[in-house]
Amino acid sequence: MKKLIATLAVALMVIAGSVSAHASIFFDPTGTGSMDGAFEISGLDWNVGAGVAVDSVIPADGSTWTHNSYVYMQSLLSVFNLAGGGVQAVNGYEVTAIAGFEEVGTYTANEVNFALKNPDNSYFQAFWDADSDANVNTGYNDGTKILDGIFTDVQKSDFELTGNLVDFDSSGADTMPGYGAMEGSGNTIATITLNYLNPFFFLLDQATQDALDAGSLYFTLTFKAGQSLPFEEALPPTESIDTKDGNVIEIDYEGLAGFGDYDHIVGAPNGDGSPGDFVFQIDGSSKFGTVPEPATILLSGLGLLVLGFFCRKNQVA
Repeated sequence: MKKLIATLAVALMVIAGSVSAHASIFFDPTGTGSMDGAFEISGLDWNVGAGVAVDSVIPADGSTWTHNSYVYMQSLLSVFNLAGGGVQAVNGYEVTAIAGFEEVGTYTANEVNFALKNPDNSYFQAFWDADSDANVNTGYNDGTKILDGIFTDVQKSDFELTGNLVDFDSSGADTMPGYGAMEGSGNTIATITLNYLNPFFFLLDQATQDALDAGSLYFTLTFKAGQSLPFEEALPPTESIDTKDGNVIEIDYEGLAGFGDYDHIVGAPNGDGSPGDFVFQIDGSSKFGTVPEPATILLSGLGLLVLGFFCRKNQVA
């Protein structure tokens, strides 16, 4: 019996070692579900995009205070990160993403830390489109949906103002003259649990597909981003940001505070004391993962098999 247990233990370790620690994901840029021309990916690297935290800029309420707001973001894919290293460019089409989640911020004078509130009220969606129109801050929520999910955890999210007053659009284009911004930066690390991968674009190995269909495996995206003001690498959205179901969220620039040579200051409390919108530049990337890992699923299955074997042996005895 001891020899049998040892033999099974060795077999489990050998089999586990032969199983990849990650699921293989191939992307077919034609959307035909063919492996011809598909490439294995590990993640998505996004261009600099934009976000707005609605009604999040508020006057101080003591030394520390909390406030709820909703964040909307949009971005255009720059490159695919390949599983074996390197990148794959996006050619002849575009991939865009929109996201939204509710957060609660803990504020001090110049710094705020955020936590996820009500994950079921969040979303992440990505689209493939042959019509590349998102470079002018439009068309982020149209085309063929290829990914859908929700934010299930925010491990880190913060922003700190330096107090410097600069041009809101510092990209050189000067698209919004008369608008200033309180210079600042922050970082976000969040987990997105995916409930949909378009099978015509994302191709999986059979074992992974079977586990996904059975509900024993879920794909995730680890989203890491830096957010900052002013807009330096991208043009700020002048009117709105795209949201799900083809909708938009209008940005309230007119309600922002104004002083000095600027009519409106992004990042400063407005004059009448009501909440104002906070518009920021965001630069992020997303890495695919699974819950649980494929090797874990296999070991669990083998463990049940071994347990069943011993139960049968005991019954025979």
